[in-house]
Amino acid sequence: MKALVKYARGVGNMEIREVPEPSPGFGEVKIEVKATGICGSDLHTYHGNIGIPMKLPVVTGHEFAGVVVEVGEGVEGIEVGERVTAETTFSTCGRCIHCLTGSYNLCLQRRGIGYWLNGAFAKYTVVPATRVHKLPDNVDFIGGALSEP
Repeated sequence: MKALVKYARGVGNMEIREVPEPSPGFGEVKIEVKATGICGSDLHTYHGNIGIPMKLPVVTGHEFAGVVVEVGEGVEGIEVGERVTAETTFSTCGRCIHCLTGSYNLCLQRRGIGYWLNGAFAKYTVVPATRVHKLPDNVDFIGGALSEP
């Protein structure tokens, strides 16, 4: 599938590349991306001055909404066909004061979708089921992409 990839540090160093279609692992959900947002962080990524840890090469994009097309083993409460968006955090330490008080988005070990894990500037993305949020019927995909829960 085609995806927008940041392949090296520095200004630019992004291009549309052919990448393997992802498959969900244990506890993960595969989403067909229907809408994305371009965040200020994406512009910083392009200009090479992003202060977020990145594991390159990586498919960029973290603001998105779409439809669940596959669920991995161990996933409960999320079904194929549901309209969803997802949080940008995919992993944290789980032990710091931020994680223990529910503010895991502030964890110093936080790793994000589109920076450390392949993101949503592609046809499909895979994210942890714990970070997925169902879209209400009155929220379209564009609104879901811009919600960044």
